[in-house]
Amino acid sequence: MIAVVAFGLMLLALPGAARSRLRLMGPSIESRLAAWSLAFGLGLVGIGLVSMSVTLFEGVGAHRLAEMCRRLIHDVLAGGHFGGVVAVFLLAVLSVRAVVGWRRLRRIQKAAVIEPWVGHHLWQAENYELVVVPTADFVALTVGGVARQVVVSDGLVKALSDHELSMVLRHELAHLRRRHHTYLAVAALVDSTLGWVPVVRSSTRALRLAVERSADEEAAGDDPAARRALYSALAAATRCLSQPGIAGFGGVEMVFERLRALESKPPTSRSRWSYVAVGLVASAAASLWMVSLLLVGVSVLSVEICHY
Repeated sequence: MIAVVAFGLMLLALPGAARSRLRLMGPSIESRLAAWSLAFGLGLVGIGLVSMSVTLFEGVGAHRLAEMCRRLIHDVLAGGHFGGVVAVFLLAVLSVRAVVGWRRLRRIQKAAVIEPWVGHHLWQAENYELVVVPTADFVALTVGGVARQVVVSDGLVKALSDHELSMVLRHELAHLRRRHHTYLAVAALVDSTLGWVPVVRSSTRALRLAVERSADEEAAGDDPAARRALYSALAAATRCLSQPGIAGFGGVEMVFERLRALESKPPTSRSRWSYVAVGLVASAAASLWMVSLLLVGVSVLSVEICHY
C-alpha cells in the first residue's frame, strides 16, 4: 500500500507541478481536472495509510497464528511494523486536521450567508439572490449550496462603472453555474490536511487560480470590450487589496495573474482532447481508488478468517 500512498501524493502534486501543461486545456478543464486530482489523491493517501495501519494492528501479536496471518497478507499490506507505526501516527494527525478543517469550512460557509435583515436582497431570474451589503470595503463573492447568493458591497457598486459592475456580477454568476464552491471546498480540505507540504499547497493555489480564471473567461469570453471592463474592475480592486476588509478577489499575485490573462487572447478551445485527457486521468484514479478499497476489504477479511 506504500505504492497507493505514493500515487495519491503524485495526484496531489499534479495540478501544481504540471500547471503549465494543464493551462493549455483552458481554465475550465484545468479547474475540473485539478479538483478531481486533489480529491482522488487525498482519498488514496487515506486508504493507503489505513491499510498500513492494519499491518501494524495485525502484526504486533506474539502468537503464531497472528504471525502466519501477517505473512499471508504481507504482500498486500506492505509497510511492516515500522511502516504501520508511521501510518498510524500520520493517519491520526491527518484525521484530526481533516475534522478541524471541515468544521472550519462549515463555519465559514454558514457565516458567508447574508441574513435577510442585512443589506438589500433582490431575487434574480436564475434562482439566486443578489445582496448589496452596506460597507465601503470592496466585497464581491458567491455563496453556493442551498442559499445561492451573489454578494457585493456599496463601496464596490459606487467605485465601478455600470459595465464593470456587470462584468463582476457575470463573473460571480459563473461561479454559481459551475458549482465552483465544491472545488474550493476540496482545496480547503486538502489545505487543512496536507497544506503544509509545499507541492500540495502549490496545487491548491493552482486550483483556486484556475477557478477564478474559468469564471473570468465565462464572463468575458472573446469580447474585447467585456475583457477590458473586467480588467478595469480587477485593476480597481488592486488599489484596495491591502485592506483587511476586502473579500472575493484573492491575493495580490492571483489578481495580477488574472489581469495578465485578460490582456492576452482567450484560450483556444481544445474541448475534444481536453475531455479525453480528463476522462483518462479520472478513470485511472477512480479505478485505482476502487481497487485499493477492494484490497483493504480483502485484507481485513483475511485477517478475520485467520483469527477464526
